[in-house]
Amino acid sequence: MAFFFNPFQPAEPMPPPAIVFAQSAAPASEPVSVATFRAYAHIDDNDDDATLSALLLAARHLVEKQTGRVLAAQSWTAKLERWPDPDRNDGRIRIRLNPPPLSITSVAVDGVTIASTLYTLRGAELVVSQDLEAFPEGDTITDGVVITFAASPDASGYPQLLTALQMLAAHWHRSPEATHTFEAGLTATPLAVAALIQSARVMRELN
Repeated sequence: MAFFFNPFQPAEPMPPPAIVFAQSAAPASEPVSVATFRAYAHIDDNDDDATLSALLLAARHLVEKQTGRVLAAQSWTAKLERWPDPDRNDGRIRIRLNPPPLSITSVAVDGVTIASTLYTLRGAELVVSQDLEAFPEGDTITDGVVITFAASPDASGYPQLLTALQMLAAHWHRSPEATHTFEAGLTATPLAVAALIQSARVMRELN
């Protein structure tokens, strides 16, 4: 059977480019201080504050990863090798950012920052206008698209996540040797912590 090229058949859309997210600036301070955590966990001495600080940091990272929320203000970058295909309805480019951004710091194409009038932030989406003729696109982009944005905790704060953070850090502090799910009757993540994390994750999906 012979196949013929049909010039009037619309081209198949390209798959969306991969987006690599990376934290570019860590929080200036943690949402739970070591002193606050010591009081919560009933730890009287301060001989092991360095370990407690490390546990709080690890717990925050885990809670943020599990919920898609940030618990402290921080900066992120999103890197793409090219622009995604424009929306077929309005011709605009839409890029969903994670974690959800508070504001856009800059958008650069091949190292050249584009004017902030060419894009807007709608919820967690960066929406870029059609007026990008002066900037490289498609195969002409060599150094990619870099979006820098700020992420901050939700206005509500989700206080249950700070509780989950402290419960998890306390669990690790009490049982540092546990290496297996069934060792000493422990679980990898306490059920109460999982429930608190799930509550914030479900609310995020409903909003």
